[in-house]
Amino acid sequence: MLRGFSEVAKVDERGGFVVFNQFDGAEFSFDCELVEDGIVSERAGEYFAFLGMFLESLTGAFGPVTVEDV
Repeated sequence: MLRGFSEVAKVDERGGFVVFNQFDGAEFSFDCELVEDGIVSERAGEYFAFLGMFLESLTGAFGPVTVEDV
C-alpha cells in the first residue's frame, strides 16, 4: 500500500521503512515504519498536504484510524 504513493511523492524504501518527500512542490520528509500496532513516522518540513492524502488513503483501506503524536 505504501508504494502506491509513488504517483504523488518520491518514494525511497530503506529496509524496514519508507521515506516520502517532494509532494506537489512541497519540500518535506515523511518516513514510515510498519510496526505490529500500526505505523510509526518521523516528519519534517511542509508535510501537511501529504499527511492528509496519506490518512485519507488509510481510512479508505482500513476504516477509522487513530493518530497519536508522542
